[in-house]
Amino acid sequence: MREVSQKKRVLYNSIANGVYQIVLLVSGLILPRFILFAFGSAYNGLVASMTQFLGITEVLTMGLAGAARVELYDSLAHNDINRTSGIIRAINQYMYKAAGVFFIYMIGLSIIYPTFMKSEFSIPEIISLLLIIGTGNIIAYICGYAYNVLLDADNTVYLFTALRIFLTIANVLISILLIRCGRSLQIVKLASAVIFAIGPLFLFFIVPKAYKLDRQVPLDKSWRKNQKYAATNSIALIIHENTDVVLLTILTSTKLVSVYSVYNLVIKGLKGVLGVFTSSMEPFFGNLWANNKISEMDSALTHYEYFIGFFASISLSGALGLILPFVALYTRGITDTEYIIPIFAFLMVIAEFARCIRIPYTTVVQAAGKYKEIQTGAFMEAGLNITTSIFFTIKFGVVGVVIGTIIANLYRTINYSWYVSRCLLKRSLKSTFLLIGWSLFNIIINSWLFSLICSAIGLELNTWIRWIVGAGILVIIALAEVFMTSSLFYKDDLKWLYQYVKRIKIR
Repeated sequence: MREVSQKKRVLYNSIANGVYQIVLLVSGLILPRFILFAFGSAYNGLVASMTQFLGITEVLTMGLAGAARVELYDSLAHNDINRTSGIIRAINQYMYKAAGVFFIYMIGLSIIYPTFMKSEFSIPEIISLLLIIGTGNIIAYICGYAYNVLLDADNTVYLFTALRIFLTIANVLISILLIRCGRSLQIVKLASAVIFAIGPLFLFFIVPKAYKLDRQVPLDKSWRKNQKYAATNSIALIIHENTDVVLLTILTSTKLVSVYSVYNLVIKGLKGVLGVFTSSMEPFFGNLWANNKISEMDSALTHYEYFIGFFASISLSGALGLILPFVALYTRGITDTEYIIPIFAFLMVIAEFARCIRIPYTTVVQAAGKYKEIQTGAFMEAGLNITTSIFFTIKFGVVGVVIGTIIANLYRTINYSWYVSRCLLKRSLKSTFLLIGWSLFNIIINSWLFSLICSAIGLELNTWIRWIVGAGILVIIALAEVFMTSSLFYKDDLKWLYQYVKRIKIR
């Protein structure tokens, strides 16, 4: 697998991940809607809440993947099969223990969770769903985690992505069939768990042979020295991904969790789209860092910043203009709770903006393995997120939880940028603030222009066909405006983007 160049792997990963994210986006829109109509908002919120509570157990692996990738960048760069094998063996050993702890947590949660759930569900319903959803995590821990880390570090995860695409499509089709046949939500989720178990099992049997891993070499736990520092950043990520739903579950109701989850469908879709262009970049920067190519890292980061700003401007312009009409259409006919909350929609977009702008700096820090140096910022982000989210959620409900997320995200974005600029690559912070200003300007002006044009031509986005037409108009507006402002403020980066796309040839 090593004969494919780094740039080719970045390209292949981007293409494969792009298709996968499209499939995830479509499936993420279709399946929850079937669940909403078949089982109601309370059930939809219950599933979202359980998934987030079980997701908290990412704390078991916090820092592992990031710390292990740093060591694997080095062993793979020097074609050291013995060391690579030792690292993977050590990760597998660790994950067996993590699976055991997760099992105990899952059993404990099935006892505690029903006691604070504000819902009409019976205890057997809640416990059975928890156990079904959690089983998939155990299989992933035992069979697939270590090998996925290896593919990720080697930038060859595209080889596994095709299978994930197939499994995601199969899950949607089989789940819809079961719902149509009147099966319970427990049966639907059990089918999903069985389908997605195929992925980790595939990795377990295929990857060791493909990489010629030696199962007899001594364990290499070199990654453990950096894990506790990488863990700090993982804690911040876990809080970012789970705080909102956990607080809404405890402080409000499953119906408000359902409201949040519907809006979050759009945000998750945007994260997926951005992920197409970011998933392969950490191994790319990691390879440059391992080979001490600092000047190349600086140059690549400059273009990467523009790249993220470019796509954030377009995607978040679309989100700001289209999210409310989308939610209105998506929840049409559902009357058990109110889904149209304009200020909540606006704040969700701003929270995602504050998160995605930091991606270039996060990527460089993680690629260089500088987890210890930025752990204070991670603790600050965690503290800000929890305290401000609790305060604002009590005061403003579902709107308040997003305010806390925005505050924490803005702080962490500046923190990452400062560290990269001052301590790693010795560059100016000016580029970060210019990127923020340029991207925000693009998002606001594009949404405003879209609103004017819709009013001028009398386009109301009250059907799916009209919504799609509106989306097309907004994308055209955003592309034209972003290219125009790029030619004024980011001319060199725009030329680089054009030349990069021009010379891409898949052989």
